[in-house]
Amino acid sequence: MFKLKVSSRSNGKLFHCEKCGNSYTYIRCLKRHMLACGKEKRLTCSFCSHKTHRQDHLNLHMFHKHNIVPQAGKPIKEDN
Repeated sequence: MFKLKVSSRSNGKLFHCEKCGNSYTYIRCLKRHMLACGKEKRLTCSFCSHKTHRQDHLNLHMFHKHNIVPQAGKPIKEDN
C-alpha cells in the first residue's frame, strides 16, 4: 500500500503519491489514483493507440481528438 504524504507546497496540491510523485489537491483524487498507479492501462481508443485507466478520460480523449461523442458513437458535426 502507499503511504500518504502531506506537504504544504504553495501550488495547493497537498497530497502526493509515494510511488510516482503525482500530487493532488484532494485526498479522494489521490485515493482514486492509487487504485491504478503502476498498473497497465486497460482501456484503448478505437481510433488510435491512446490508453488510459479511466472510461471518463477515454471519453474526453475521443471527444477532443476524434470529434466523437462516445455514448452516441457519431461525429459531433459532420462535414457536408
